[in-house]
Amino acid sequence: MPHYIAAEPTFSTGLRPEGIEKSPYFWWWRFLGLNERYIETCKSPGDGPLAELYKDFGDVRIQGDSPYRSFKAWWGEEGANHGKLFQERSLFPKAKVLTEQADWEPEMAEYPYAVIVVDVHLGVKKAQELVGAAIKNIKHFKQLPRKTGSIENDEVVTQRDEHGSPEGRVPLTRRYSTAKYRLTATVEKGELRMAYKVFSAARDMGLSALDTMTDSERVRLAESCGLLSKEKRQKGLTRSERLRSYELASEQLKQYFDDASRYVRNTGYGYFPEMPPDVFTEWDNHTNALTKIGSRNLEPM
Repeated sequence: MPHYIAAEPTFSTGLRPEGIEKSPYFWWWRFLGLNERYIETCKSPGDGPLAELYKDFGDVRIQGDSPYRSFKAWWGEEGANHGKLFQERSLFPKAKVLTEQADWEPEMAEYPYAVIVVDVHLGVKKAQELVGAAIKNIKHFKQLPRKTGSIENDEVVTQRDEHGSPEGRVPLTRRYSTAKYRLTATVEKGELRMAYKVFSAARDMGLSALDTMTDSERVRLAESCGLLSKEKRQKGLTRSERLRSYELASEQLKQYFDDASRYVRNTGYGYFPEMPPDVFTEWDNHTNALTKIGSRNLEPM
């Protein structure tokens, strides 16, 4: 079975939204569908500003009236279509038993591979316990500092704070991911859903930027997304309560709109939801070097 570092979509009978929306890969597909440069490329098809990305992601436009049905077709059975873009890969997709010297391969000495000796007469349960304990002691399992990525002159660059110190940490599953396209951060599905709702609603209303919207347009947008209750605004609130309600909705609206704008932009560079930390490039260089040690290539697990 394919292996992913995040929740993969489940397609039940009737395509229940909760089984699909739980997956960040669904939202990657959704936000890419809001990227105007990518949709322009889809309409060509494949002959546009994001032609290289199109070679991998293909047409992400919704076919018919169901985004869930369109995503299922795009993803493929067990990820066989575009779902494979996010599958983890390895030079050793299956565990290998070494019984003689000829079984040894040079890349086994390089992380993330490890050769572990275990006394199998102790039984499977004890052997699993010993192997798990040995893996946890490997020094590479310590988390590494993160430096934030950003866009400058249409290129991905690494940024540090004013003191030159890295910010945050990258979880191990993402730090050492070997998927062709890797998630760069974790965002709750509810936050992704609302960010998508705000951004797409603004676009449907012909509103392209919050700072150019009038107060009435912001109120209308907030109401359409459920961030501001029209009934509450009209019923028995004092002026200060109405003002506070509007200010809170305005703050939420800005946060969701800014987040969505960033997600949409980042998908055009092949990243989601944020730009990559510098350790991604470092790890890419390492895995590329590993493939040159022997005759193996990275294969889906």
